[in-house]
Amino acid sequence: MEALYKEVCENNSIKPLDEVLEAITEQNPLLIIDGSEQELVLFMKNDNDFLAISVVLKNSPRHLIELCITQIPISEIALQYLSEGIEENNIINKIALTHLSLSYSRSFVSLITALQECISLECLDFSNNLLNDDTGSFISELIRVPKDSSLQLLILDFNKFKDFSFAVSLAKNKSLLHFSINHNPLEFVNIVSLLEMLALNKTLQHLGIKGMNYKGPAPIKENPSGLLSSQEAITLKLTNILRYSYICSISIDLDPSTTMQLRELETVLTKHNRNLMKIDSPLINWAVTSGPLLGIYKGLKANIWLSDRNTEIPNDLEDMINIKLVNKRNSSISSTDNLKSPLRSAKKTPISRKNSIESRNSDSTVMEGKSIKEMSFGKSALSKHFKEDETFMKCLQTMNNKIMGLEEKFLTYTTKTDTYLEKIEAQVSSSKRSEDMDSVSKALKDIQSRLDKFEKDKASQKRYSVKTR
Repeated sequence: MEALYKEVCENNSIKPLDEVLEAITEQNPLLIIDGSEQELVLFMKNDNDFLAISVVLKNSPRHLIELCITQIPISEIALQYLSEGIEENNIINKIALTHLSLSYSRSFVSLITALQECISLECLDFSNNLLNDDTGSFISELIRVPKDSSLQLLILDFNKFKDFSFAVSLAKNKSLLHFSINHNPLEFVNIVSLLEMLALNKTLQHLGIKGMNYKGPAPIKENPSGLLSSQEAITLKLTNILRYSYICSISIDLDPSTTMQLRELETVLTKHNRNLMKIDSPLINWAVTSGPLLGIYKGLKANIWLSDRNTEIPNDLEDMINIKLVNKRNSSISSTDNLKSPLRSAKKTPISRKNSIESRNSDSTVMEGKSIKEMSFGKSALSKHFKEDETFMKCLQTMNNKIMGLEEKFLTYTTKTDTYLEKIEAQVSSSKRSEDMDSVSKALKDIQSRLDKFEKDKASQKRYSVKTR
């Protein structure tokens, strides 16, 4: 292999790279070409350098299982050479192409095709590039693959994805265990669609959606007054999905100041969810927590114990674990009963929708001759792609509508409810006092009547005694 590599370099008038020679001669499992060293950047100015690397990859050396190329200015021709080498390799299982300014081009499409043909590929890192919505449909083909695909990890962190949603492909994928799209300018409805995907995908173990820009009120039809912020809405959506999801780890932005929404998340994690074991949130230090965050942390710890069960139950988690086990048993019994006697749901009049020009992730609803924008947490955008899962999606939509329809009213009337409760307590206390006064008055009247009767009897006895004398 060393002789072949040197021969290709000599034929193309280039100097062999020390990194490649070292990986070949010492049979290193990892080949790293790091352009952070200025000398290497100046040295690799010829596209034929990648031609020589391509020749090595085509021969599939058995020891070489990882390839990392980073911070190297790579041309269209060089990327094409690299794609040809990857396509014919059947040994390498980890590829990281980072900080290469990759974007949509003909050679990038060739690269995606080569990665699809690389049957041994398990991990792919495209982070820190210029990938945007134009490349989304091609990358999603790596996810929308047959069930026997070997790809288990896909990282798209620090790119430019905004409107394109990977939720449709992920919902049907059965091989991917880790999907990360952190620090991308994703639209609100796109994030929601990724969360809803977790109710359909039962094999994904980690979802990374942190580093997003949550600003302003939640753009949903249930929030006309704008009281519910986007951050609060995302937390509530996560809370709802965790009742049905099998996800084990998630990276997401949570705001410690949204106490009300965090309490809902605490309830789910301490009573209903038995799978989530880790939440990576930049603004939360789990080592120092209190209030609902402490309850969430304990819920995660309880799930860790439930996944292992090799140690004794911690004293501070015993009650919580028992509640989770009881709820799981009850839900299993309920599921069995539902299978024995399924309930027929009443037919509802469908809402007439038409595609919206304003957003591909939203619909327009025709109501009384007017067309209003309807986002509704991205459900319609995701569900219309799943005809085979239509029944399940309708069930999810019904639950979401019922839950989210109450949020606006709940947030709006919280203060008023407290005032009403105070008035009721005042009325109850005053009614109790009036009842006590009535009873005392009756008792006094009864005593007075008895005293009057006693006085009359006493006077009559005196008159009788006088007459007798």
